[in-house]
Amino acid sequence: MLPNIMVLSMWRNDSERNIEHRMRHLLRLQITTKLAQLRWVWVVGDSADATEQILRQQALTASTSGLDVEVVLHNTGIVGEAYGPHPDPHSRMLRSSQTVSAGLDCVRDADTYVLYCESDLRLASGLVDRFVESGKCPVAGWVILKVENPPIFYDTWAYRGLDGVHFTNHPPYH
Repeated sequence: MLPNIMVLSMWRNDSERNIEHRMRHLLRLQITTKLAQLRWVWVVGDSADATEQILRQQALTASTSGLDVEVVLHNTGIVGEAYGPHPDPHSRMLRSSQTVSAGLDCVRDADTYVLYCESDLRLASGLVDRFVESGKCPVAGWVILKVENPPIFYDTWAYRGLDGVHFTNHPPYH
């Protein structure tokens, strides 16, 4: 029997940020895995645009193909600027923590693993299978630079968004 993996992603004000491409990319994970049955939980938090409606429409469309996509709305009510010229890192982290917790509340007894996946990252084909094959728990993607011995962990700034641009450590981060 294949393990059940809940793929958890958070969304906020994403309707103008390649949302259709990002949704299709996440759903394509089922096509590229042979070792797991996936279901998706997309948590929308503190969004002021059409993100929730777009995700719900995609979830409905995906269900006609036999995919299990649940959209959860979780507004934190936390005030603070997450992006822009004067971001408030404390409120951003608090909001992110509460939003991801709402997603973790959706874990089912039948779920073998939870894969947290940023909605705007590009994942390599077969990545889910490599995680399952590792036999480890937890397991995570991890970028390193092999410029020294031992290799250097490069953190999330080595990752690129779906538009190919590297993340930075300064607002707007991407």
